[in-house]
Amino acid sequence: MEDYLINKVKERKGDFEEAIQKLKSLDTTDEENKLLSQMNSLEKQLEKFEKRQKNLTIMRA
Repeated sequence: MEDYLINKVKERKGDFEEAIQKLKSLDTTDEENKLLSQMNSLEKQLEKFEKRQKNLTIMRA
């Protein structure tokens, strides 16, 4: 009985490893974090640009 269970577990091990790899490939948290970081950086750059543009407008007036 134990040998039967051990053999079945060994047979299924590959399936489980494949399923885990598929789940890892579907995990997008790292990409999401990168994109959020980039978005924050772009928002800061936009704020700086708008502030600079406002200051130039004030200086020209």
